[in-house]
Amino acid sequence: MTGNIAGEIEKKYGSILFKDPSIEFGYNIIIIKNRLPIIEKIFFFIISAGAMSVIVLKLLLPLSLIYIVIGVTTLLYYSSSAFQRVEINFLRNEVVVQNKLPYVDKIRKKLLNKPPVIPFHEIANFENVQHKHNYFIGPNSSFGSLGERRSLLVLNSFDHSPITLAEFRFERDSRRLAELLQVYIKGRTKMSNIVFKSATKDE
Repeated sequence: MTGNIAGEIEKKYGSILFKDPSIEFGYNIIIIKNRLPIIEKIFFFIISAGAMSVIVLKLLLPLSLIYIVIGVTTLLYYSSSAFQRVEINFLRNEVVVQNKLPYVDKIRKKLLNKPPVIPFHEIANFENVQHKHNYFIGPNSSFGSLGERRSLLVLNSFDHSPITLAEFRFERDSRRLAELLQVYIKGRTKMSNIVFKSATKDE
C-alpha cells in the first residue's frame, strides 16, 4: 500500500465525538485503546488487593482459594479489552493486539487461539457485532448501563478465533470503522451481516 492509508481512513471516518475507545490516527498506523471507568478500576483494585492479602496473611485455605479464583477470573476478563492496545499498521500490513498485563498474550494465543499479530492476508473480514451487557462488571459497563447494548468491532481471521478490537457505545461508530477497514484492508465494499449476541453471567 502507498500513501497515508490511516490518514485517508481518518478523513472518511470524520470527527470523533467520543472518548471511549480512544482512536489515534498516525502515519499509516491506527491505534485503538479501550478505557476502564473509574468505578471499575476501584472494583478491580479491591479484587486484586484482596486476593494478594489473603495469600500473604495465610487465612483460611478455602477462602484463599475462592479469592484467588475470583481475582484471576476478573483479571483475565478485564485483560481481554480494558488493558488492550490495538495497532493497525499499514506499513507492515498487520494488526497487532497487545495487552499490558503479563502473560495475557501468551494465554490468549495458546488457550484461546488468538495470536497477538494477524497479517492482513490472514484476515477474513471485519464485523460489527451487537453485544448486550446483562451485568455491570466489564469494560465499558457501569451500574447505570445494566442491560445496555454495545457494538463490538470484531476481526475474523481464516485460522483463528474472532478477536474483539474495540467496544463502542453507538453502533454507527463501530460500523463505520468496520466498513472502512474492510475497504482499505480487504478491498471489499460489502459488509458482513450484523451478528446479535447477548452476554449473560452464565457465559
